Amino acid sequence: MIETSWNPTGNGLRASLFSVPMYALPSAVIQDLLRNSTRLQAFGEEFPRAEMKPGGVMWACGQDAGTCLQQGTCQPVGGHSVWVAGERVNSEDVQTKELVAVSSMLDSTSFFPELGHGAWDVTGAAALIAAADAFATYKREVASTTPVIRIPIFFGFFGESFGYAGSDRFLVDVQEFTCTQQADFSQGQGYGCVSPYAPSTRFLNFRGANWNSHIHMGPVRKTAFFKLWSHAAP
Repeated sequence: MIETSWNPTGNGLRASLFSVPMYALPSAVIQDLLRNSTRLQAFGEEFPRAEMKPGGVMWACGQDAGTCLQQGTCQPVGGHSVWVAGERVNSEDVQTKELVAVSSMLDSTSFFPELGHGAWDVTGAAALIAAADAFATYKREVASTTPVIRIPIFFGFFGESFGYAGSDRFLVDVQEFTCTQQADFSQGQGYGCVSPYAPSTRFLNFRGANWNSHIHMGPVRKTAFFKLWSHAAP
C-alpha cells in the first residue's frame, strides 16, 4: 500500500470514477516525459501547454477510449479470457453432445496485473491446466478412437475478482452477441467481428449448448497426508 497526500490511506481508489483513462507507464516512458517537460519549460512553455494524448486500444470497441465512451462499451477491467475444448466442437455438436465446463479465475484484484499480481492463489489455474493436459493425454493415448460421452470445455476467466465480470461477459456474449459487420480477412481484419469488435466469434458455437455440469476450480493445497484438496464451486 502506497500512501500519498491525495490518497493517504490507500483505500477506496478502486471504487472511484475518473473522467480520464488510467495507464501504468514504464519508468523509461516517465523519464522521457520528464525530459520533454523540462525542455519545454526551458523555452518558456509552461504547463498546461504540454499535454499527452493516450492512444491505447479499448478491446470492447477495437478503437480508442473516446469511441468506447461514446458507444458505452468501455470495460473497466482488462484482460483476455480463454477457452479450449477437449474435442473439436461446432454449433451442431454442442446441441447433440453433453458439455462439461471446467473453469478457474486467472486474475486478482490488482489494478495492473502485469505490474502487481495481487493476492489470489494461482493453484486453481495450475490445476485447470493440469486437468486439460491430463485429458489431452488420455484422449491421445487411450481413447483416440473412442467417442467421448461428455466433452470438457476448459475456461480461464479474467475479471472474476470484479464481480465475476469475465464469466458474466462470456455468458452475455453467448446469449446476446450479434455481429453487424463481419471482419474481412482479405483486408487484414482477421476472422472475427468489426462491429461490435470481437477478435473471434467461435464462442457463438456454444449458443444453445447442452451443458451437463460446471466445475470451478478454486485454491488447491496438499495436506500432511499427501492428498490434494480443491475448493470447487457447486
